[in-house]
Amino acid sequence: MKYRVCLAYSILDPAGSGIAHELLKNLDSRPLKLGRAAKAYYLPQLDAVLAGYEEDVLYFEFLDEVVDADFYLILSRHKSEAGIKAFTVHHPGNPYREAKAG
Repeated sequence: MKYRVCLAYSILDPAGSGIAHELLKNLDSRPLKLGRAAKAYYLPQLDAVLAGYEEDVLYFEFLDEVVDADFYLILSRHKSEAGIKAFTVHHPGNPYREAKAG
């Protein structure tokens, strides 16, 4: 089945799991069986699949092979050297040659 959005997170990441929990608390959802996903739900209001995986988000290269969606959003933590809490959005991968996270 094709979805408009895939919201993916690592079940080992407290931030991603917390965001997923809030989405499930505030939106209608139906449990799904979705291949290698440890947890999966369909969110009809967003035409989205919410999928939790055992892998760290750094290793989500497989997503487009296991979920057919127009857009992929990764729910995860992000660290700041200054320790300032923030909501961040960025493209996948590393924009520079140096890849500090892998």
